[in-house]
Amino acid sequence: MNNTERANLANTYITGYAKGLITDEECNDMIDLIQNETNTLMPVAEDIKIECSADQDWAWHYESE
Repeated sequence: MNNTERANLANTYITGYAKGLITDEECNDMIDLIQNETNTLMPVAEDIKIECSADQDWAWHYESE
């Protein structure tokens, strides 16, 4: 498939989205496939730490009553 055919196919998907035939997610996924691209999300950082003391826990506990 050459670039012109890919552009025409992408235009078809966009037209389908505009007419409500497919969702925006489906349109994006199909265009990514024909362009040989991937739409990836940033990974969630695993090193996030939330420090909390026992004193804070008890204070929050009693505030909620």
